[in-house]
Amino acid sequence: MIQRFLALTHTRKHSMKLISYLHDTQPGWGMVAPDGVVPLHDGQYPTLLSALQAGQVEQISNAAKGKKPALQLDQVRFEPVIGQPGKIICVGH
Repeated sequence: MIQRFLALTHTRKHSMKLISYLHDTQPGWGMVAPDGVVPLHDGQYPTLLSALQAGQVEQISNAAKGKKPALQLDQVRFEPVIGQPGKIICVGH
């Protein structure tokens, strides 16, 4: 799933930057555009993780293409992209 996500978010033709954020204490996630943030969360997929788990990121992101940003970057507080990861694996040397 993560490999598919990485392939979707970064290709040679298009780079899609997804973020999780707080806006007026309300959590959300969306796509960063040159002039702001296009919110992509909805009732069915309130978090980026829920959209990833359902395999819907590509469809949601395609639907967002061409939409104007509803938020400016200075209006949001950046949160961890995946807020509650199932596992964290670290390798040290």
